[in-house]
Amino acid sequence: MINELTKAIKAHLTQALEQFVLRVPSARGAGEYAPPAVFLGALPPKLRPDQPEGFPYLVVRATGGEIEQEGEFTFETVEVALICGVYSEESVEAGEQEVINLARACLAALQRARTLGGRFELLSLSWFKPEEQNPPYYQARVETRWRFLEPPAGLDPEMEIETYGSGYQA
Repeated sequence: MINELTKAIKAHLTQALEQFVLRVPSARGAGEYAPPAVFLGALPPKLRPDQPEGFPYLVVRATGGEIEQEGEFTFETVEVALICGVYSEESVEAGEQEVINLARACLAALQRARTLGGRFELLSLSWFKPEEQNPPYYQARVETRWRFLEPPAGLDPEMEIETYGSGYQA
């Protein structure tokens, strides 16, 4: 279920932020813009030194959770972090504004949805920014908390793979 949640967040934010464009680093120094690329877990490795920087970006990463029992129902609460990264050569002020704008756009998109996939309920949203930044690169972090009903015991193998991933063993 956690994998389904992170995939649902990625899909939702990819669509919600497709018109939200930010500056892209360019070897030519030209003013190119693009929406943030959304990744699961971490940024992809840089395969070649001449490969352009992957800015702007948004990383969706499950960071923790807990299982709760309420009567006969079992609920899981999952914390998912969204790491926002932007690039701005203009000034520190511009970089700070852009990363906060990206974090705020994520908050607004998730707050409007409130539920994803018909079963993942958003419980809370917050954000913070590390005090120290590394201009022209800026980061902020959006913290989300989700709740969903655990699937019943005895799922068929295909549903177990979809729910828990291919390495799941009962």
